[in-house]
Amino acid sequence: LPAMNINLTGGHYLRVTVSLAICPDVVMEKPESFVSAPAKDLIVTTLSGNSMEVLGDPAGREKVKELLTERIAAVYPEEVYEIYFLEFVMK
Repeated sequence: LPAMNINLTGGHYLRVTVSLAICPDVVMEKPESFVSAPAKDLIVTTLSGNSMEVLGDPAGREKVKELLTERIAAVYPEEVYEIYFLEFVMK
């Protein structure tokens, strides 16, 4: 997925790039055919409003990542099994 800017608390923001791990048995004729809008919406709604303190703490970031993975996997059952943060920059 493309990089996204997410508003955090206290006037801060997060620039995040998320990669979705697609289940090995899923065959897509064209990668462009993957409908990514629900995943992007979940990324914004799950990460926005968090504080730099929560996301700056490894345990807090992992907890948010697990929640995001769970939500995205529920929307894409048997398609997405994991997410990866490729970029995670807070300011």
